[in-house]
Amino acid sequence: MPITQFDDPVLRADGQLVVGGPFILSADERARLLGDVVIRFLVIQDSDRNRENGAGNAMAEGTASWKQNEPDRWQHIVPAARAQGFVVGARVRGIGCALLVKEAPAPSPDEPPSFESVTWCVSKHVAQG
Repeated sequence: MPITQFDDPVLRADGQLVVGGPFILSADERARLLGDVVIRFLVIQDSDRNRENGAGNAMAEGTASWKQNEPDRWQHIVPAARAQGFVVGARVRGIGCALLVKEAPAPSPDEPPSFESVTWCVSKHVAQG
């Protein structure tokens, strides 16, 4: 199963939100992978979790992809217009879902490729970038 996670999302001075993290597959999983991995994510800033700094509710979502010939990381830049309301230092929840297409463990004409999904949810803080 892939090892995946979120880094602290980074709020740039121009308002863009950089979201990403590691995506690590074993050698066997890499060998069986067909095409790119699609990663959907949500980053949610909840006012109830941020009473101490007064940050309000905000949500950003996006779709990233990871290719085998890239480093073991994924990243997506959410445009400022879709990342409004995030506050540096605020606690956020990152929720991700990766979709992989893999060959059968022992490829044969009788075993088609299959889909595998991996989900994760973590607490992070918005970093300044």
